[in-house]
Order: sequence, then C-alpha cells, then structure tokens
Amino acid sequence: MLTYDVLAALWNAPATDVEVARAVEDRVGTPFSRNMIDQHLRVLRTTGYVRTRNAEGAPAYVLTDAGSQLLAQLAARVEREEFIR
Repeated sequence: MLTYDVLAALWNAPATDVEVARAVEDRVGTPFSRNMIDQHLRVLRTTGYVRTRNAEGAPAYVLTDAGSQLLAQLAARVEREEFIR
C-alpha cells in the first residue's frame, strides 16, 4: 500500500521526494518512479497528511498530526492483514 509506505518513510524525520522514493524502494523491494512518488506526496499534502518545509533549497516533507494518525490506522490494518495470511 503506497500511502502507508510513503507515510512510514516520513515517520522518523522529514525527507525530500528522492529520500522518500529510496525509502519506499528499500521497504518494498520495488522501485517506484519519482513522478509517482511526487504525485502521491502532492495528494497527501493537499489532504493535510503531510506538509512541506524548505531544507537546503529542496522541499522536505513532514508528517502532520493527521498524517501520523493515518499512519497508525494503516499500520494496524497492515498488521491485521499479515496476521490473517
């Protein structure tokens, strides 16, 4: 689930889109295009789950409180799905 993986990539610290893409790839073992990650980050920003801040000239994405809550809900769902398997 891409939303979960993107939010999880931001759990510990803000990250640029490139860092998020690398973290998602490491997590799932499948590369995603930077464009796909950028589009997903835009949707998450528009819906209030992440916000941006400038870090050394590049925008870094940060989880909002709503994003942290969504991540917790998705983590519980992922745990249940893995338990059922």
